[in-house]
Amino acid sequence: MTKKVTFSLVALLSLASTAYATDTDSTVQTEKEATTKALIQHSHATGFYVGLGLGATGFTDGDFGKEFDSFNVTPDKDASYGSKIYGGYKFNKIVGVESTFTYYGAFNYKYTEGGSGKATEINPWGLNVVANLGYDFLDDQIRPYGLIGLGYVSYNQGYNQKLYTTDGSLATVYGFGVEYTPTSLQGIGFRLQYDSSISSVTMSYSDPTQDDKAFLQSYNMLSINAQYRF
Repeated sequence: MTKKVTFSLVALLSLASTAYATDTDSTVQTEKEATTKALIQHSHATGFYVGLGLGATGFTDGDFGKEFDSFNVTPDKDASYGSKIYGGYKFNKIVGVESTFTYYGAFNYKYTEGGSGKATEINPWGLNVVANLGYDFLDDQIRPYGLIGLGYVSYNQGYNQKLYTTDGSLATVYGFGVEYTPTSLQGIGFRLQYDSSISSVTMSYSDPTQDDKAFLQSYNMLSINAQYRF
């Protein structure tokens, strides 16, 4: 009888020990998974990042071309293609700051009558610093955001003649987009973004009786971007 009781106690203790070990292993595994997930989310929520983008570009000339109606010159507003490189730092889920260099492609003012080809060509590029304001959803994988800041646009005029009095101007920059950073890719993310740089172009007239006139122009890009967060 005593042997049976002893055997039963040993069996019960063995089962209890096995159950406790299994429960402990499960708890440790769960804690490890939670820690790993938290580290991945933190790496998405803060840190440095760099990216590259390609996209379609366009511009509005602010009726600048109408000043040349008598010369049969008009802006060609067909879409072009551009590229960009950017980098920044994300402070938290909401706020980041970034800088971008953008090449907007080639645009031209063309003759409509009494001439042939292009009157001039512009190959604008821009450099800006903006605040990136948004919020992370779905475990920091999806982030809609907006951009606002300042920059500089160089008109890079060429071809036959220079229509712009200045070679470049300060610009107001804004934009918006959505960013996707899947946890499985460990820092690699993608963006779909629209942004615009608005600058002022000045025209100086040879006639001293006419005052200089300013025109607001914008250079715009819809881009697909790939980036890496360190």
